[in-house]
Amino acid sequence: MRRPRRRRFALILALSCLGSSAAERAVTVRSHRALCDQLLHHPKERLNVSLAREQLCSSHSTGNMLGVIFLCRGISAAAGVPLHFACHEEDTVQALLPPVPPRFEGVEMASWQTLCAGCQVGFPHTCHAGLGLLPHDFLREQLRGALVSWRDAHPEAEFDEAAIHVRCGDILRCRLRVEYGFSPYQVYLETIPSDVKSIGIITSSFSADHCRTKDCPFVDQCKGIVEALRGFLEKTYTQASVTVRNGQEETVPSSFARLFFAKWSFCNPSTFCLYPTLFGEGRGYLVRTPLYPWVERVAPRYHSSVLRTDFLTMQRIVDHRMNVSAVVKYLSTGDKAR
Repeated sequence: MRRPRRRRFALILALSCLGSSAAERAVTVRSHRALCDQLLHHPKERLNVSLAREQLCSSHSTGNMLGVIFLCRGISAAAGVPLHFACHEEDTVQALLPPVPPRFEGVEMASWQTLCAGCQVGFPHTCHAGLGLLPHDFLREQLRGALVSWRDAHPEAEFDEAAIHVRCGDILRCRLRVEYGFSPYQVYLETIPSDVKSIGIITSSFSADHCRTKDCPFVDQCKGIVEALRGFLEKTYTQASVTVRNGQEETVPSSFARLFFAKWSFCNPSTFCLYPTLFGEGRGYLVRTPLYPWVERVAPRYHSSVLRTDFLTMQRIVDHRMNVSAVVKYLSTGDKAR
């Protein structure tokens, strides 16, 4: 006697549903917010996530992009979801990151829901939570692996004992940017020891052929500001060689490595120098800024300090129409006159 057709269809339907629930669904996301949306709206699906490469692999806005990558990797680890990301672009830190982030079994970690709720803005470094809730060795080991591999591939590279990053360029026109700026010279005297043998100033190129398009209109101003800093350091640290490290041979990875492996590194307000200064092998100094409010809680663990010093903001430079001479006078003497 034949089995009723209805029961056969019911069995087939049940088996097909079982198979679909076990299958992975591949998705590509561009940001941590897109990843959170996928996890929130597809809680019962097994996701296999890839990060889009177009923007995240760029050599521009490296500090901003690293924050997105790190947070996405943290969220995926907390959710138990595979996350694939690989860059092949030359001269990028992202291309040097290990394809699979380190695993931290047994380390207490916030839930993916908490990580997602803690950062709803486009750039995670500006959140009080988000990156601040991750196990920070999770971030450091990824960056260290990338920079050690670069150093091993460039045995000819020479590193300065002290490294200072100065963010200049297009920000000179940004009146509303109170989070970027230049530190007064006195701060260097308080952080770099008097017997230092070499100091490197890391900044954008002064060459019209190699500057970023949006930085090129400000090359002369930046050169004047940075050369004045070099002159001050040479006069103050008479036994040290002082070099501006922005020649044609310099790349984003080389700049990161200079900060990461320096005995003393100094990060003027910028996301570019944030991670290599915070997680570097030497003593790191970062200026307090709204760019990274979570860092002050984390810094002491990594022999770094966040300095609560007043710095010359872009807003003040624009509002007071400060030329190079006025900027240098302010930084060297604290003089607030135009």
